[in-house]
Amino acid sequence: MTSEARRKQGRGRLAGPAMVAIVASILLTITIGLLGPSAMVPALTGPAWQPPYSLAAHPGPYLIIALAAATLLLGGLGLLAALLATSRPGSPPPTTRDNPDSTRDGSGSTRDGSGSTPYGSDTTPTVAPDGPGAIPTATPDAPDHGSGGAAFRRPSPAPLNRLGGVLLNARALVLVGCVAAAVLAFLPPSGSGDHLNYAAYGRMVTLGVDPYTHGAIDLPGDPIADAVEEPWREEPSVYGPVATAVQAVASWIGGDSLRLTMFVLALFNAAAFIVTGLLVDRFTRHDPAGA
Repeated sequence: MTSEARRKQGRGRLAGPAMVAIVASILLTITIGLLGPSAMVPALTGPAWQPPYSLAAHPGPYLIIALAAATLLLGGLGLLAALLATSRPGSPPPTTRDNPDSTRDGSGSTRDGSGSTPYGSDTTPTVAPDGPGAIPTATPDAPDHGSGGAAFRRPSPAPLNRLGGVLLNARALVLVGCVAAAVLAFLPPSGSGDHLNYAAYGRMVTLGVDPYTHGAIDLPGDPIADAVEEPWREEPSVYGPVATAVQAVASWIGGDSLRLTMFVLALFNAAAFIVTGLLVDRFTRHDPAGA
């Protein structure tokens, strides 16, 4: 086995651990939301029967921060390993199939227009099997039907190991991502309080207040605007009209319930994620790097 083949095989072995780390990161993210209000999950007001749902376990800050750190670490390492596992080496040297001027003389040797072989020799090129400059040898059992003669075959990339090949299949990744997005839509958002601002901006639109010139502080006593955290209560919206329209629709449906407003926003976000994933898969499914 050549050193290049060993490197390819080594990359293939990263596929399984990469997917395990990514799935573990997703499961930890789900766990943080499922545990309910905490240092990473702002509390949401509204009837308890309305989504999003949680166990309301009120975990301690140290536990939640440790889970969040593990989530980020596993997710980052999993992504890095996946990129390495699916990377491709540089293009191999030109072959006779790449040279339209190549012809095959009566002696059976392949020559270019100058009367010599593409590699500067009248003999079948053979080199050491290792090294970046290695030239694949002729393969008489694989004829070049386009030129009528034997061709030099490009070295095939080493396949991923069986587990990695299944786990890093593009369709499997798309499915995992879509399922994760759908599940997270039914859990409280975690890691930030920005979503509270989104709900407040939508609330302003439904109440006839311009979110581009006002902040949550301009709606004192409002059940939605009062949830916005410091120091963002005075900040007006910086989002475009499409985002503001989505926020307004969520507020119109949610009414005075912050929980339901956030759930509608989460459904929009999940739908956008799923549609984007499906479109990326649709337009890149023939890319050899994703095969």
